[in-house]
Amino acid sequence: MKRVLRDNEGLSLCVEWNPACMKNAGLDALALPAYLQDLGSRLIWVLDDDARRMRPLDEVRELVRRIRIPDNWYVNLWARRV
Repeated sequence: MKRVLRDNEGLSLCVEWNPACMKNAGLDALALPAYLQDLGSRLIWVLDDDARRMRPLDEVRELVRRIRIPDNWYVNLWARRV
């Protein structure tokens, strides 16, 4: 999958993200969006059903860093290589 994401300009991907689950598994809660960015995704939106809106990744990244989200909070990330 890494090659597919890296080598396909204009590719869009939607993936579920639960920062608390990642943290509980011993991973960095922000590792998934960072990984997508490392592979060339420059446009990443957070599809937040609880807030009923799309949020920019920077806004959500700050919430995750400050631990201001509930453990059961999960969202979809929409990433696009541009």
